[in-house]
Amino acid sequence: MNAMMPDDMREHEELDIADLLIVAWNNWYWFLLIPLLSIATALLFLFQAPVRYSATASVVLPTKVDGRGALNLFNGDKLQKNALLVAALSDAAGAQISETERRAYLKARVKTVLTKDGLIQVTVEDAVAERATKLANSFALAGQDVLSQSTATPEGQLLAFLSVRRIQVVNRLAELHQGIGGVGAVAMPSEAVRQQLEREGQLLAMLSDLSAKTDKETVVVEVPDSSEWSSGSVVERLVRQQYFYEALLKRIDRDITMLQPVLKDSFGEVRLAEVPVEKSSPKSARILALAGVIGLFGALFWVVVKTSWPTFKHRMQKKLARSAVSKN
Repeated sequence: MNAMMPDDMREHEELDIADLLIVAWNNWYWFLLIPLLSIATALLFLFQAPVRYSATASVVLPTKVDGRGALNLFNGDKLQKNALLVAALSDAAGAQISETERRAYLKARVKTVLTKDGLIQVTVEDAVAERATKLANSFALAGQDVLSQSTATPEGQLLAFLSVRRIQVVNRLAELHQGIGGVGAVAMPSEAVRQQLEREGQLLAMLSDLSAKTDKETVVVEVPDSSEWSSGSVVERLVRQQYFYEALLKRIDRDITMLQPVLKDSFGEVRLAEVPVEKSSPKSARILALAGVIGLFGALFWVVVKTSWPTFKHRMQKKLARSAVSKN
């Protein structure tokens, strides 16, 4: 392109570049002083800026789980009230913290992201590397615990079904204990009759439990349709029902106890965070490099202004002089 330029334009361009190099060489000290001042300011900022370490733990979601729904659970109230996470936050603070303080810390220091690979990444920033790692791992484990008990999977739906049934059984037992407690000792059945009623109640509980597991359309605890249930005196029927609900409660508790560890083991994998070696912020090298570049541009701007000002001032003076002459 230079070959197509006229000779006077090419000479003018070369003179401009040469002039700029000469101006820069004559003002070299500004290109040293201003970047050094900029870097010194950055060093002062780095000296006062709080140090943060970042730790990231991940939960691998099963393919049958909706990622967006799982992420919403990670950011929900249920996880923030999880016992494991509450204990970890209290331990990090050195004392029990209120729910407001817990929410404020999680909002400021914790970030959850759903990746394309089906991972929920939990990143925690803290001034202490070990504490950031412990909190990130606790958050991920608490999230896995909450997800395993949610209805995001068929197993979670079964656990929710059993939990509702357990509440109903406990409430019914409380009513029966109150009713039987009002019956005098004289009216209670004999020991032999009570043993027979216990066996009947346990058998009816097994039949009711099997029926519930094959039909989970409703969580209502159905009364067994059996003549054994309604036979005997009023007190005997109450005692039989008590044994029935006690046996049913044991069976439900057994199923929940067996299901919880299976859910936790099968509900994705938790990849625990490792203690970070390098701080996540502030980025010293990046900030110093940026300060140096800004200093160089600042020096260039100052030199241009400094060298152009006399010419600009001279032109303004000439213009004012001509204006004064024209007025006279």
